[in-house]
Amino acid sequence: MFTPAMVQALMTGLKTQTRRRAIGKTGKPTMWTRAVAGDRLWVRESHRIDGTNVTYRSVGESGPGRWRPGLHMPRWASRMTLLVNAVRHETAQQISEADARAEGMAIRGPGGARDLFRDQWTEMHGATAWADDLAVIVLAFTVVNTNVDALPA
Repeated sequence: MFTPAMVQALMTGLKTQTRRRAIGKTGKPTMWTRAVAGDRLWVRESHRIDGTNVTYRSVGESGPGRWRPGLHMPRWASRMTLLVNAVRHETAQQISEADARAEGMAIRGPGGARDLFRDQWTEMHGATAWADDLAVIVLAFTVVNTNVDALPA
């Protein structure tokens, strides 16, 4: 699942990595610990569905209808696939400036991409998430602008 800003970063080629928690809030390993190079992941994003017509929030659409969070996006409605090139394990604070840029952090104002990533990580995972230096799975990928089921096997 990606925010509208991160979907835009995927579409423009700025985002080629993502970090996901290795251990969930329940204390158990997350599904991301099973990721391997070669996996195909379909991108979930905020959307609206009217019959078979899908509108994506990241393109700035407005109008009537209820936005659904990416969590509820059906597989058939996804328009992007991530082809996983590499997987590694590290902690959140081990992110480098270059990796923060690969996370789609565009530098806007003072501070670097790593600072922007830290702020986003804290916003997404809670006030102590950065200080807790959570274990993460780093996925490096290539974006393919098509549904996962439309790719050849």
